[in-house]
Amino acid sequence: MYDGVPATMLSIRDVTAKRLKEVRHRRERNLNRHLQRALVASRSREELEDAVVTELAEQGYDLVWFGAAVDGRLQPRAVAGDRRYVDEVELSLERTAHECEPSVWATRTGTAQVIADLEALFPTDWRNLALERGFRAAIALPVGYEDVVYGVLAAYRTEPDSIDDAERDFLRDLAATVGYAIHHTNARKALTADHGVEARIELRDGSHYLSEVVAAVETSEPELVVHSTYSNGDGELVQYATLRGGSTEEFRDAAAAHPAVREVVPVRRAEADSFQLTVDGETPESTLAPFNARVRSTQVTADRAVLRIELPSRENLDALVEGLEDRYGRVSVLSLVEREWADRDGALTVDTSALTEKQAVALEAAYRHGYFEQPRRSSATDIANVLGISHSTYLQHLRAAQQKVFAAFYGD
Repeated sequence: MYDGVPATMLSIRDVTAKRLKEVRHRRERNLNRHLQRALVASRSREELEDAVVTELAEQGYDLVWFGAAVDGRLQPRAVAGDRRYVDEVELSLERTAHECEPSVWATRTGTAQVIADLEALFPTDWRNLALERGFRAAIALPVGYEDVVYGVLAAYRTEPDSIDDAERDFLRDLAATVGYAIHHTNARKALTADHGVEARIELRDGSHYLSEVVAAVETSEPELVVHSTYSNGDGELVQYATLRGGSTEEFRDAAAAHPAVREVVPVRRAEADSFQLTVDGETPESTLAPFNARVRSTQVTADRAVLRIELPSRENLDALVEGLEDRYGRVSVLSLVEREWADRDGALTVDTSALTEKQAVALEAAYRHGYFEQPRRSSATDIANVLGISHSTYLQHLRAAQQKVFAAFYGD
């Protein structure tokens, strides 16, 4: 009623923004689903990069490309959409800041570059060329994993202000996923390669944390050999090592007193001087993981550590050495040899890249603690207690690891 007269009240609500948000979320979900399928299906880095740029182009970008730095400039590796711009634009990494194309600047700075409207920029050669090709908005994101940079992902649209905050966040997450996927693909390739490079790398001045531990062992002239390093999935590292010379009691006490060591446990194998070390933070061995380097062993004395590593090629060696120098000071490459892995003691390489961190730790612990020996030197309960997990959880990880390794060994 209104002033005694029957009336109807109407309420008008603009749902355009809500509908647009729903459409965008649906599009992002579909795009993410398609991309995840493409990432899983890709068997090589090239396939992966092609799949990513193709999917983004099909989902509304007018140009998408992936490039990597080669000899002082960006080299396109995969392109989808109108590629004339990529073929013509200058991608030198040596250009001054205000002349840099967004992909170049993202590569140089390691940060994402977003251009809402190219027309608002100061005229430069790349900006003028992009406008000439009809592009108005652009985004470029560095792609990498931990300390390794694989390249840059760049995308362009013909509509200005068409890359909003939500789109930027989505593409940043995608770039991180692609970086991890490239790392995983390279790691799988490294594990299954029949040839590669073996290097011996020396850290001087006792910069390896275990050099401090060995230095505290006063008897004889001890040397510690680190056989393997794994992340336990809880932010800690597990290392297996054998002491040669020196007192095991002194070593155990020194290791337990070191601030980086959370726990030191004797390993029940025939080698009485073997230990499992649980470590906080990174070690030289873990630092090399992003470079697709496989550390075969580390020989540690009081004043130096020598890492014997395998790489699929020489490609990452310079970056690997630089990464070690940034953290540990003086580094020397003692030897570098091309090798055929197939000839290594007649051994058959099994791809273990499908193992999760916890599965890898469970399998290594079983081997190191003598679980597979007859009679067993350690039970599943013993090893579970050492790892700080339940008996059932340990067996779950161990059986899953065994299944994957046997599938890699016996599978077609």
